Amino acid sequence: MTSINPTNQTTTATATTYESDIPPSNRPTHKSGILHTFKTIHGVDGESHADPAVVVSVRNNAFAWLVDRHHETVEKIMTKLVQSGFDALFIPFSSMANWMERYPHACELPYQ
Repeated sequence: MTSINPTNQTTTATATTYESDIPPSNRPTHKSGILHTFKTIHGVDGESHADPAVVVSVRNNAFAWLVDRHHETVEKIMTKLVQSGFDALFIPFSSMANWMERYPHACELPYQ
C-alpha cells in the first residue's frame, strides 16, 4: 500500500467538468438539460490558523433540470440569478435519468 503525504499533495484549486451528451450540432436548439448555477464567495473562514491571513473561497453550486430552457419563466429566473451575482450555465442533456447516472454527485438528494 502506498501512503500519501498530504503536505506534498496540495493544490490551490480543483475543477469538475460537466459535459453534454447531445451532439455538438444539436446543442444550440436542444431544449432540455441542466441549469447549473454557482457563486463563489471569498472571505476569512473563521478558523484558527498559524497564518491569520488565511482566506478561503466557497463555491455554492445548484443544479435544476429544465424541460424547456426557452420558456419565459426560465429566462426570467436566469436573469435574476445573474443579477444576484450567480453564474448561470445551461448544459443540454438528453434526459434527467442520463444526467443522474453520469453525474450522481450533481443531483438533488432526498431530505433525510
